Amino acid sequence: MATQSDIFSAFASAEALGRAIGVPGVTVRQWRNRGGNIPTKYWSAIRDAAEKQGHVLSFEAFLPLDALRP
Repeated sequence: MATQSDIFSAFASAEALGRAIGVPGVTVRQWRNRGGNIPTKYWSAIRDAAEKQGHVLSFEAFLPLDALRP
């Protein structure tokens, strides 16, 4: 199962992820520093950008870990 850290590690840097989806790198760093709370409106764009680089991210990777626990 992919996790939020897999999202950020799929890209060389926060700037690289930001460029891929059209947001500043500082925005990506803020998401990462706040526990990976990525707004849902970016999920599809991030998944598409990661796929272009050969990484497969499930939507579950975007959910906080406590949301996945029964």
